[in-house]
Amino acid sequence: MKKLIIILIALALVAAGGICFVIFGQNEKNEQTSGKQMTVTVSGKSFTAQLYDNKTADELYSRLPLTVEMKELNSNEKYYDLPESLTNDSKAAGKIKKGDIKLYRDNCIVLFYDSFSSSYSYTDIGYITDTEGLEDALGSGNVTVTFSSGKEEQTASESLTENETAVSTTTATATVTTKAKVTAQSTAAAQIPKEEEKAMKMEISGKAVSVEWEENASVQALKELCRSEPLEIQMSMYGDFEQFGSIGQSIERDDTQTTTAPGDIVLYSGDQLVVFYGTNSWSYTRLGKITDCGGSTLEELLANGDVTIKISFK
Repeated sequence: MKKLIIILIALALVAAGGICFVIFGQNEKNEQTSGKQMTVTVSGKSFTAQLYDNKTADELYSRLPLTVEMKELNSNEKYYDLPESLTNDSKAAGKIKKGDIKLYRDNCIVLFYDSFSSSYSYTDIGYITDTEGLEDALGSGNVTVTFSSGKEEQTASESLTENETAVSTTTATATVTTKAKVTAQSTAAAQIPKEEEKAMKMEISGKAVSVEWEENASVQALKELCRSEPLEIQMSMYGDFEQFGSIGQSIERDDTQTTTAPGDIVLYSGDQLVVFYGTNSWSYTRLGKITDCGGSTLEELLANGDVTIKISFK
């Protein structure tokens, strides 16, 4: 009888709005996790990453192990361009958390080492479960990171017993062979970013110029625009100090007040490429700088009428 009275009182309070029910233990992640994990090793320290249950995470997992040179960006992330595309199902990130591993566009792996709000869109891959020491391990510059499943080591460990010396020897030999192959693959993979940087070329009215490109999201987006075919931009003179032209669509930008110098290449308003043969002060996103042309040569190229700029991979 007492229990019935208590239940009736509780129901009455709920009806009156006097009780708030809280459901604990809800997963804050947007994706369901899978049973797969990978190990992220950097600067001699290993971190466990839980993968999400989606095609992108599965495709990355199938390519493990990977040892790559990840580049620094914005003091909160490291990124690496894969040579092949993964499935892209990007959504607005909103809140980035330290340890998140995401795919930007369809081939850029991003490892975040700080938490912040973001308006960019990514495809979720996974997250590091314990981020203690992650920021220190990654450091402030480019860094070598190894992504592995750990299955090879686990299989070898489980197969070894004290009474199986012959099997142990065979397994050890196979492990050495596997590691040698992985090392060769890793060395090749680590060279890919440098090759890609060297491969993006720029021509001004048919004349090739050397460019030192910035390492930022805008340059990565520019690469995607010209990866499959050259990007040709019809430029126009303006103000006796620059040539500008539309790249055809808006890309990521991070404008800051900038005083330019001859040779500077910038992004204006998200969709305009600007190349300077003089100086100006405005809000731009830096893309790069022409390094092999002096002032007089730049004026010869840029100050005598409209030009065509071609950016391509060769």
